[in-house]
Amino acid sequence: MGMTFSIGGVAYADNGPADGKHAMGISVGSPGQDIKRFHAPGTDGNLVIRGGRVGQSIVCIIRYIGTVAGSRALYRADKDAFANTAVTIIDDESYSHTNCNLLDMKESGPMQATGLTNGQVSFDVVASFTRDS
Repeated sequence: MGMTFSIGGVAYADNGPADGKHAMGISVGSPGQDIKRFHAPGTDGNLVIRGGRVGQSIVCIIRYIGTVAGSRALYRADKDAFANTAVTIIDDESYSHTNCNLLDMKESGPMQATGLTNGQVSFDVVASFTRDS
């Protein structure tokens, strides 16, 4: 069995040639790390959470495979589902991380033909989350 994880109830399977969403990697930061939250307009400095709320960052790498329109639709659906809502991430070791909020979700490189099926493409996305517990 290879890499798998789920985000907000959406399962990402081990990498393979089939159309869909595939888990490429997950990195869970150390609990208690400093996480820069935002820079308030008109002020100096940033709001930083320092361990008191168990700040953590989680980065997931996802590969979308399918037709251009199909893979883009999967990506947009995930991005919309994770935006402005707290999700639970279950990592590759089956540990559940609750109260995760999407920080950024973007393509990490160009879309490429897979060479396996006519019209099939793939592209990778990096999804960054912050976690407060």
